[in-house]
Amino acid sequence: MFLKAKTRQLTNNKRLITPVSYQQAKTIGIIINTSEEFGLKSISTYIKLLEEEGKKLQILCFINNNEIPNFPFHFNIFSKKDFNWKGMVVEPGLAKFINNEFDYLFSLDFSQAPEIEYVLAASKAKFRAGAFDINKKDLYELMVQPTNKSIDSLFSHLYYYSKKIS
Repeated sequence: MFLKAKTRQLTNNKRLITPVSYQQAKTIGIIINTSEEFGLKSISTYIKLLEEEGKKLQILCFINNNEIPNFPFHFNIFSKKDFNWKGMVVEPGLAKFINNEFDYLFSLDFSQAPEIEYVLAASKAKFRAGAFDINKKDLYELMVQPTNKSIDSLFSHLYYYSKKIS
């Protein structure tokens, strides 16, 4: 309850949007909702692609249960436990991710998870991108509508349209 109110408060604050072209971008944050079962295995292909382009990545995985994914790349996790009853972040690693001024922040999520929405709203990222959702228009500078509801399709669209930004 408090988390949704804090997110609303953050989205009402005006953000200074300072996007950089994809070619100039050096840092990319990626939020993955591990409860999404729609193609999470293919994510490592995109991670490898971004790393080969010289992008410095930080990956944050939201877990809604105690099951930690077995990805072949480095990632940090967060869950509901990382917020106190007032909706404040209590996990230093999560606070560090939120305060990182990524050039791009990709959200690989189709859900309405309030924890992910809070991270997006509070993020200091210069440019946030994710799946189209009319209720999340204040959370993103770029929303894409993938051809199907899969993480693979979402990442493919985010990658394609982000590269168009100059």
